[in-house]
Amino acid sequence: MSLGWPGNASGGPPGRAGGSVWGGPDVAAEFRSQEIDGQALLLLTEDHLVSTMNLKLGPALKLCAHINSLKDA
Repeated sequence: MSLGWPGNASGGPPGRAGGSVWGGPDVAAEFRSQEIDGQALLLLTEDHLVSTMNLKLGPALKLCAHINSLKDA
């Protein structure tokens, strides 16, 4: 029995066929329209992602965790 990845029909890691971590092209377009570059990315907060960029809470939390890991690297 394979448990796979929750919410991913392909059973593989998110971001592969059948699933996406951040929301795909729509989120990328929103980052471009908001002029989010590398410096601005490191300043983003959960509130920015949820309120201003209209990301769902789950993807926003995952993205914040990834951003925080970049800050720590």
